[in-house]
Amino acid sequence: MRTTVTTSMILAGVLMLAGGASTAYAQSVMVADIPFSFSISGATHPAGRYEFRPIDDDHAVEFDAFGHDAALTQVVTRIEPTTRAARTDGRLTFYKIGERYYLAQMWIPDEDGFLFHAPKATLAPERTSQIVVPMATLASLK
Repeated sequence: MRTTVTTSMILAGVLMLAGGASTAYAQSVMVADIPFSFSISGATHPAGRYEFRPIDDDHAVEFDAFGHDAALTQVVTRIEPTTRAARTDGRLTFYKIGERYYLAQMWIPDEDGFLFHAPKATLAPERTSQIVVPMATLASLK
């Protein structure tokens, strides 16, 4: 009887730890519905719903479209938020240059932002802009 109680307590502890780890993982996975095709790291990706997750001690971000292969992009640097909204809202920032969109930044709530390689605009200012797409945690969508 004592062995059964001890085994049950250990199993319950393991399940609680596993549940906590999966919740932490789900909170760091961000989801965004991107309404246009976009480029990052030299590749173009179609419009759609994407999951984003930091990996490799935040030196890279893995992302994938639902039903598409995963891709990986290097983080140029982490950037400190300059506004309260940047600290609390998950979002992606794209540079629109001409008719093309380039993923430039990713913000996860309560973290520094991620800066990606994006081309510098060489077009007239009226042909360039920044587009912000909101993101939600995977946990909040369940």
